[in-house]
Order: sequence, then C-alpha cells, then structure tokens
Amino acid sequence: MAKLLNDKGHGSNTYPPSKGIAAAGGVPAMAEHSFNAAVGDEVERLLKGKLTTYGAQPSNRADVLLASRIANYNAQYRSDKNSIGMSHHGNAGASSVRGFGVFYWHTSANGKKLAQMVLAEYKKEFPGYPIWGTGLFPCVPGTWTDFYLVRETVAPFVLIEWEFFTNHAARKLMLTSDYRMRCGKVAAKVACDWYGIKFDDSKLVVATKPVVKPAAPKPNPVTKPKEGHKVDKPTPAWKVEYDRQSTLAKKLGFTDGTKPTENTSREESGVIAARVYEAVLNELKK
Repeated sequence: MAKLLNDKGHGSNTYPPSKGIAAAGGVPAMAEHSFNAAVGDEVERLLKGKLTTYGAQPSNRADVLLASRIANYNAQYRSDKNSIGMSHHGNAGASSVRGFGVFYWHTSANGKKLAQMVLAEYKKEFPGYPIWGTGLFPCVPGTWTDFYLVRETVAPFVLIEWEFFTNHAARKLMLTSDYRMRCGKVAAKVACDWYGIKFDDSKLVVATKPVVKPAAPKPNPVTKPKEGHKVDKPTPAWKVEYDRQSTLAKKLGFTDGTKPTENTSREESGVIAARVYEAVLNELKK
C-alpha cells in the first residue's frame, strides 16, 4: 500500500501568542498554521485517487497535542509499514535569514533519502530560490535539531521548513496562493515518486489572466475640407513603381532622364537596348 502521513504543523490557536508574526516591513501578519494547512490541503487534493493520506492535525482547527499526533502517526505506520511522513512548517529566525530546509532523523536511511528527494524537487520547482544552508539537516539527539516529531515517529518522517515567515520578502511570498499551491505540488510529486506512481499535473490550478481581445479600431471621422483647401490624394501604386524604375534606369545609365514623357524614336530605343545589353554582358563577365 501507499500512504502519506501528512502533518499540518501546529493549530489555529497557536498564533497569537507564538507560531506567527505581526505585520511588519509593509507585509501583513501571518499565522504559521494558516500556511501549513494550505500546503497540506493542496497535497491532499493532488493525491486524491492516487494514494492514501492521513493527517492527525485538522486544518484551521485547535492544536492537537504533539504527543497525540505522534501516537496516531505511529498507529498508522503499524497498520501500513510502507507509510512515509511529511510535516509542513514555516520557519522563524532573524529577519535577515531566509531559505528552504528539510530535516530527517540522522540514523534513518529512508528518512534521508526522502529529505533529499524533497530538496531536489523544491529546487526543480523553484530554481534560484534561496536555500537555507545546504537545505538538508539531520536531527541529532542533544542538538538544536533534536525535533520531537522526527525523533519519536517510527515511519521515515521529514519536517519541511518551506521558508522563513520572519523575513519580510519570504513572508510576502508565503502569503500568496501560488507559492502555497506549488509547495503542495512539490510534496505531492515526491510522494508519488517514492511509490512509483505517475504524478498527473491535470489537477493543478493555475491562476491565469483573462484574455482581453483588442478593441476594434475606431473609423477615422470623415471631415469635409474647407472651401478652397486642396486635398492631397494618395499616390497610386503604379505611379510609385514607375518612379522607382525610372530612377533606377537613370542610375544605370539606360536613359539620361530628359523628356521622360515623350515617345522614343527607333534610334533612341536601340540606344537604350544596347546600353541594357552592355550592362548585362558586363555583369556576366564578373
């Protein structure tokens, strides 16, 4: 079987006082769980009909105790030991810090593999976006990376920090539906790749601008010329071509340009023909 343990970090009642930030730097406030839930919801939507998902933290509901969530995830794993887990989060730190990072248990080979797949897919979806350090963080006991969720879950479980909401530019990005949906796409795509399931982009919702047809040009108003005013008529196409050829004939020496409108005599026609013949012959000798 294929099952994703899809954890939407924290709950709707965790901000305030924590797990969020007030408006600052010209960017609105953001509760972390609202971001986590949006990403997790998109994962579930994209994976519907492909593989089973289970979340112990309901979207936009009060925080379920971490110990209870872990117990539920472990029970799910015992019923299907092919399960993998992802926990979605927004990061917090100094206002100057930003970037993507993913955590895994340091002794879990499958956890590390899953983390590497998530990082690679993120870079593919968001080329050029900031990566926090190397982007990969092993959770080691007795260090700042000793995350309770990653340590106590028995399934290969990764904790994903999608960006720093404490950075104004990153938070502005995290507040957009586009970024949230694309983060969900990254997680869903990795889950499908893990189980060898073809990922179908047809469920992706892409925001598109409405097609605006160009307005038909307004007809030029017809105005009568003032009395005594001469109206210039456009030069006919035949006259434009005639003038071009006449100028070219003078340039090539076929005619001297005198009396252009008078009929030519046989002698003059013969001279022009001889000039043309001589010009063509010289071109062929080059």
